[in-house]
Amino acid sequence: MVDIGTLFTEIYEMNEILKSDNRLINKPQNLIYQLYFTYLKYAIGIFKYDSRVDLTARTDFSMQVYNYIADRSDNVYSLSPIPTPNSNFYVGYRSNSDAVYTEIHDYVYDNINNAITINDFIDNRSEVYISSYIIGSFDNDLDEYEVDILSESMLVPWSTEQLMKNSLLSQMVYGGTTKIYSQANHISEVKDVANNQYMIKVKGMISDYSYKGLNVRGLGGRSR
Repeated sequence: MVDIGTLFTEIYEMNEILKSDNRLINKPQNLIYQLYFTYLKYAIGIFKYDSRVDLTARTDFSMQVYNYIADRSDNVYSLSPIPTPNSNFYVGYRSNSDAVYTEIHDYVYDNINNAITINDFIDNRSEVYISSYIIGSFDNDLDEYEVDILSESMLVPWSTEQLMKNSLLSQMVYGGTTKIYSQANHISEVKDVANNQYMIKVKGMISDYSYKGLNVRGLGGRSR
């Protein structure tokens, strides 16, 4: 079995604040992971020059989205383009009157014909939403403190966005699925990040991490 290093989910699971944000309740899991990865990329930018692990060696989040209209005479949905091998799937549907998708669990993926067969009953003419996605991982193993630094760093853009209009999270909560990330570059516009309470905490964590690393190397030992 190939060692794939540290999964992004290990970092996300450390972040209790993001996990407990009730605005994400009932949102498609693939879109939550896409949002988390946007924050994680910001966190990597904060930490990558101090990290003793190469944070650029990684498999990034990726996603394909497939949209259909339900037809009870045909419950097989061909997927094109072909999903990436070992993809996860989110399958859901909603009628014209529904604001959110209802997730479907009773389905089968045929990786020979690249099709999903849905066994759950879906009202005719409902919108069917399927996504294949890779959550992502680092090639190397991160220790617990490195995971913690990245997890805390994700809160820097998140907390700053709470004070700014049209945040990525707000687009996810209130926007349509086809336009959720139309302002993905918004995160790069965060101002006065040094005054952010999470950034102050993160800088302290990175300083402590760097100091301990210098001490280890000064003793002639390995940094990891």
